[in-house]
Amino acid sequence: MSLAVEVPGRHDAAPQEAAERAAALIAVDAAGTLLSINPAAAALLRLDGRALTGRPATDLLADPADGGLLETGGSCVLQCGEGSLLVCTLQVGRIELDGRPLRIVTLTAAEEAARAARLNALLRSALDELPEALILFDDDDRLIYFNQAYRRIFPYMPGFDELEGAHFLDIVRRSMAAPGVVQDPLAREDPEAYLAKRIERLHRPHKGPFEQRVREGWHLVQELRIPEIGFVSLRSDITEVKRLEASLVEREELFRTLADTSPVAMVLTRLTDARVVYINPSASELFGVPLAEAPDKHAPDFYVDPADRTRLVERLKRDGVVQDAEIELKDAQDHPFWALLSGTATVYGGEPVLLISIIDISHRKRQERAIEEANRQLAELAERLRTTGEEANAARLRAEEASRTKSAFLAMMSHELRTPLNAVLGFSSILRDQLFGAIDEPKYVEYAQDIYESGAHLLSIINDILDLSKIEAGKMEIEREWLSAADLARSCRTLVRGLADENGVEIDQLVEPTDLKLHADRRAAKQMLVNLLSNACKFTPAGGQIWLRFRPAADGGVRVDVADDGIGMTGEEIARALEAFGQIARTGVSQKGTGLGLPLVQGLIELHGGRLEVCSRPGEGTTATLYFPPGADSPPAKA
Repeated sequence: MSLAVEVPGRHDAAPQEAAERAAALIAVDAAGTLLSINPAAAALLRLDGRALTGRPATDLLADPADGGLLETGGSCVLQCGEGSLLVCTLQVGRIELDGRPLRIVTLTAAEEAARAARLNALLRSALDELPEALILFDDDDRLIYFNQAYRRIFPYMPGFDELEGAHFLDIVRRSMAAPGVVQDPLAREDPEAYLAKRIERLHRPHKGPFEQRVREGWHLVQELRIPEIGFVSLRSDITEVKRLEASLVEREELFRTLADTSPVAMVLTRLTDARVVYINPSASELFGVPLAEAPDKHAPDFYVDPADRTRLVERLKRDGVVQDAEIELKDAQDHPFWALLSGTATVYGGEPVLLISIIDISHRKRQERAIEEANRQLAELAERLRTTGEEANAARLRAEEASRTKSAFLAMMSHELRTPLNAVLGFSSILRDQLFGAIDEPKYVEYAQDIYESGAHLLSIINDILDLSKIEAGKMEIEREWLSAADLARSCRTLVRGLADENGVEIDQLVEPTDLKLHADRRAAKQMLVNLLSNACKFTPAGGQIWLRFRPAADGGVRVDVADDGIGMTGEEIARALEAFGQIARTGVSQKGTGLGLPLVQGLIELHGGRLEVCSRPGEGTTATLYFPPGADSPPAKA
């Protein structure tokens, strides 16, 4: 392979321009007539170029039989001035001028040709030693030369020895046919568009180097278009560099991911000017500084005492690392807080930096201060308790006296109110039933009935108050036994049947299974269910429905539901109804009772270790559920 470069055809060149070149050139037309001899050629031949113009070019040949060399090029003997001869090498290039084909023949003396050959060999040897791959195309887009590095950089490219003189597009097509050589997706999607793209780049190369993906890695490519020569491409294998870059990028991305997701605040600052380089989201939140605004912030501005940072940096320079330094910092709004700082000196972006991790210990500091304050207060309290022991004892005695007074009041109320009420009930029933003779005025009988009902209602209220007071005082005692759910349901339904009929509502009962038993105090269980059924009757409009349902619970206990399709309650109304004397005011609904029903039910079920659940929606009704826990022993077997 020769590096000797033929003069390329230039469609815009004239013979006169060729004559002015440093090389010895003659211009010959298609008929073989000499059109021009440049000064260099005239000097080489020692002839008058103007005198030769218009003569046959073969007149320059010592042997006219070598005339074909004016077409193909080669070595021959030329006639020179004064009858001398000169061995020359002819190199032929072709151009067109005004539509006329011309040949530009370069004349090189044998000595110069030999010297050029030696230089060519030296140049080739030097280029073959280059680590960069080099390939050269002439102005006709034909391969002139490639060095050994080009072979090495494309080991999978077949037929290198056949490429000399091949057209650029033929080489590209060969590359496209070889598996994996061309990595551009366009080569697969639209081969002709890819070829057009490559030709365009051949004639208008990239400005500056660019990176290109190849089958086994990456190349750094520099392309040049050199006048008089053609297209030159230099390639360097940067696969290892790219691998190292990718590794560095992966490490940086890993570090950034770890930093960005770390709950610990992290800050990177330059050692030279104390400017912030990077903060992670935790630090952004801690200092109240948006991530985008953090770079170039002055790190000492975040120290309550900037001298603390100076001392921290001195320790880092001296020891290379700092662990768990307690320093008071401040955020962007100048709010101080205590932090635990650990750091190390490192290099980032070619600059010395400090990597600091920050843990907010304000809560711990507050706890420490709180403990100190608590210890102080405990000491004061101990002193106060020591000096006020007698007052505390007196208060205890007063509380015991108050409890005895309450108990005495309840006993008095039980006797003083119940006894006369029983007398009122007894005498009013005698008058109502006319036991000692007929009463002529029916109104008196009606009044006696009213007196009886009012007295009975008052006695019921007193009993509820006494029961609720006993529960609150912890004096209420219950005796649990195994009760038949079916019998309890029938009994309670019978007790409220009159109220249900009066209000025009129906009560359905369901016990599943029919032999279900619950472990409860008989009187308390009946009192709870009667209260719930009475409430349902009061707050269910005429024509409504009430359901009484007994069912086993998953843990062996029993759940009792009292449900209605009445007026319902809101969540706030449920809470009020569970308070003592709490009543729900509703338009069109008479306010009967004292508001003790649900609180009493709740107190009694809690004495059983159970609970009351109330679920209700306005206009949809209410469901009250009693949960009775399982008994300590099993219910008696059926006889």
